[in-house]
Amino acid sequence: MLEKINTVQFSSEKSFKKKKNRRRKHVYVEKLQTVKEFSESEWRSPKLTLKEKEKTHFYKSEHWCPNCKRYKIHYVFSDPWRYVMRVRPNMITHTKMVDAVLESEIQILDNYITNLNLRYKINKLVDGFSYRWSYYQDENPRERNPIKNKSLPVLYQQYVDEMI
Repeated sequence: MLEKINTVQFSSEKSFKKKKNRRRKHVYVEKLQTVKEFSESEWRSPKLTLKEKEKTHFYKSEHWCPNCKRYKIHYVFSDPWRYVMRVRPNMITHTKMVDAVLESEIQILDNYITNLNLRYKINKLVDGFSYRWSYYQDENPRERNPIKNKSLPVLYQQYVDEMI
């Protein structure tokens, strides 16, 4: 159940404190980490992975929403004291090797295409039409239609050979 109600917070400092202005002084206050609260729409949705037995551990509460200017219903976990919040470091240990020269050349080509608005023309040449979805397809569009690869004289010659 902890996996379903657990929340994750990130902080640039080890202390997990946030800056707060109090009477023109910068004071650091601890961030509060709470378990997840479910809104009314999340509670009713079929995507919610909580079982009926787990739903009994929640109670209904109303919070005033200043943006909507009305009360909103939330379902809150009734026993948050059962779980101890833990701080774990999330550090980068491995880095991927990148070829800087190759990446810069790719970026130069990409900038050239976008700055001169050539994406439409490239799609038109390759596909015969320009749709955004065709640019992202995996298979080669030339392989779908064998006629597109051949010139008119070659096609005419094939037609004459079939007629004979």
